[in-house]
Amino acid sequence: MHGISSPADTADLQRDLDALQAWERKWLMEFNPSKCQILRVTLKHKPVEASYTIHGQTLTFVVSAKYLGVTIDSKLNFNNHIDSVAKKAHGTRAFLDRNLRSCSLCIRDSTYKTYIRPMLEYASTVWDPHTHRNINKLEQVQHHSARYVTGNHDYTSSISAMVHDLEWPTLEQRRHHSRLTMLYKICNRLIDTDFTSQFTLTQSSTGHASRFLQPQCSCAAYSNSHFVVLLGTGSLECTAGDGSTTFPDC
Repeated sequence: MHGISSPADTADLQRDLDALQAWERKWLMEFNPSKCQILRVTLKHKPVEASYTIHGQTLTFVVSAKYLGVTIDSKLNFNNHIDSVAKKAHGTRAFLDRNLRSCSLCIRDSTYKTYIRPMLEYASTVWDPHTHRNINKLEQVQHHSARYVTGNHDYTSSISAMVHDLEWPTLEQRRHHSRLTMLYKICNRLIDTDFTSQFTLTQSSTGHASRFLQPQCSCAAYSNSHFVVLLGTGSLECTAGDGSTTFPDC
């Protein structure tokens, strides 16, 4: 990740790539330029243009790329990622439905929670959707899975009743809980991240003594980004035992 706001920044990025190539030679490694890509994330109509090279080969600009299992796109709306995981989850559910129809409800319920739902929740604190389009696309997977688990494929039957009988919370509710868990871990330094640059505590004369200050956002991508949404969760508040404004145990 490298901010580009001037031609000097593009030169700095190329120097970083050159240093990376020196590092690979030192450790007898070799990067494959055909598998290296440039993803530009910007709202500018005329961003700073530049080309970058590795081993003399110009890197390709892409609008989306997969990183550690998450597809990141140039607009940071994660539509491509959610489309991909929903499609994969539907395929897995269909496979299980064909092969486990004779199994008990308990076994099918376990296979949903083991093989399907984790696909829909992997790293969700990063890409947690805020649009109805993406929220509904994920919930549809759970609705189809409820038919698979109950064995009720009658489309006149109520899916809401099936989900209620199975005692499944919505995926949106589970993601909300995951955000709270992540915030708790960050506050208590259970995750190796530089939270001081992202979080600010502010003193309040009403309600809880210390609250997280939510940053001002000028675009949807930022206002719905990982840290901003975490701070806006509002259900977890931390306070220091000595009244200080450092990040204490919650």
